[in-house]
Amino acid sequence: TSNYVMHDTMSEGLTFNADSVKVTFDGEELTAGADYVLAIGQNGYTFEIDFTDTFEAGLTDDDAGKAIYVEYSAVLNEKAVIAGEGNPNEVYLTYGNNQEATKDTTVTYTYQFQLVKTDATDILLNGAEFKLYDAKEGGNEIAVVKVSDGVYRVAKANETGVVIEAGYVTIQ
Repeated sequence: TSNYVMHDTMSEGLTFNADSVKVTFDGEELTAGADYVLAIGQNGYTFEIDFTDTFEAGLTDDDAGKAIYVEYSAVLNEKAVIAGEGNPNEVYLTYGNNQEATKDTTVTYTYQFQLVKTDATDILLNGAEFKLYDAKEGGNEIAVVKVSDGVYRVAKANETGVVIEAGYVTIQ
């Protein structure tokens, strides 16, 4: 076993959360730096995980068939493709003399919907102000940011939500 490197490429609609990376081997968590090196934004990849020579040298015939799991997360961002082709994430492993293992791709989809705010007589309430919640009663507010007139998207963790102002609104 040598030169094990996992390569991951996310579409521009996904933002990688480097703090979420967890690597385990046979159920035991590996240590960043000692067992693997996480490289972000190098060689054209979103990130790579390069298993160290020390980790690889410690593998024995008894380890054959044991699994290495890499867990991480990403969130959709303002560049996310809405519906259509979605937001792909491709991963593959190289090993030995740059032999390539099977590539795997996942696709994360997101959608939009329209809200129409009217009065009791179905007259459009242009300029109406309102907020969205994740439950009919006792829910948490869903923070949104304005993209353009009448268009809002869900806010990222570091963004402050705004009040929705319109009678006809698209939520992305």
